[in-house]
Amino acid sequence: MEKQKTIYCGGGKKMNDGWLTVTVHLDKVNEHVFEYKGNKYLKLNVNIKDQLDQYGKDVSLSVNTYQPEENTKQKQDTVQESDGM
Repeated sequence: MEKQKTIYCGGGKKMNDGWLTVTVHLDKVNEHVFEYKGNKYLKLNVNIKDQLDQYGKDVSLSVNTYQPEENTKQKQDTVQESDGM
């Protein structure tokens, strides 16, 4: 599986050990919103940086695009069901 390009979609600041404040750029994430049981979701990666960036931010947001490959057994079961086996 090839590595996908990171989609940065926001940033923020670490306020204390238990609190981060972030801003999400919605135009960058719209196509990654998915629906599950009638609700909309967006999977994000929240990364705490070692140093502040040029804007004084130490938190980075990116879209989590990971999708596990289907289990080979599940694929075989699906093929057998569709073949009437």
